[in-house]
Amino acid sequence: MKIKSDFVTNSSSTSYLVIIPENMKLIESLDELNHDSDYEEILEDSFNGETEELFKEVTANLQKLIAGENIWLEDYPAFWVVLDYLRKKQCIFKELDNSGGGGCDEMIPIRLEDVHKTLNRIQEHEIEN
Repeated sequence: MKIKSDFVTNSSSTSYLVIIPENMKLIESLDELNHDSDYEEILEDSFNGETEELFKEVTANLQKLIAGENIWLEDYPAFWVVLDYLRKKQCIFKELDNSGGGGCDEMIPIRLEDVHKTLNRIQEHEIEN
């Protein structure tokens, strides 16, 4: 039996497939976010209690998702605040466990209109068969 003796990782990560509606709007104030203990911890630890900086980060993250860009936990301290907001808006389509994926969570945007187009193509294909 071989035993691996060099670097072994047991880290996991999660990919969150996020549905982005065509008319998705940016938040207008931090009042739209959940203010739970995680929010408060992120606000203090990553933004030194500066709510305006957290607001800028959250809106920047949402703009990236709307533009079709992935958001990575390691790049954005407000990742969990944004994810919680999207859960509240019921925009999380699927969470995928990526065991051994390097330990970095990500949000992957999916435009709702693309989902509709794909479903229509699948339905047309089923009708043809």
